[in-house]
Amino acid sequence: MWTYTAYMLNKYAERNPKRSGISFDNFSNFVFDILWKNYKVVFHDGKGDLLCDLKYLEKLKVLDLKEGIGFKNKNKLKQIAEVVENSSLLTGVKLLDTYRERVDKAIDFWMKRGKYNSKSKLERVY
Repeated sequence: MWTYTAYMLNKYAERNPKRSGISFDNFSNFVFDILWKNYKVVFHDGKGDLLCDLKYLEKLKVLDLKEGIGFKNKNKLKQIAEVVENSSLLTGVKLLDTYRERVDKAIDFWMKRGKYNSKSKLERVY
């Protein structure tokens, strides 16, 4: 589900415009500890699967994985995110809206958690 991986990273980048990326550990903690456990949305069966999506996005020249997850091309990242945002209109599958809404809520929680707990593992980014 590389498109949803891009969507999540784009939402993070939009909320943190001065940051050039995020560590793999912090992002995988979000994916597995917040999104999966608290919001019951599963796009990846493990860190290896998540890494495959990230490597694919690197091949598309969207990300740079040399030091964590670097946002190489934020415009391309946003374009992929827009496809996810419009996917239920394109396919007629309303369940896709539910996935996106849960991802958005999880990101809201993640960002608020970072504001109130500056030492959170999830917010140590470069």
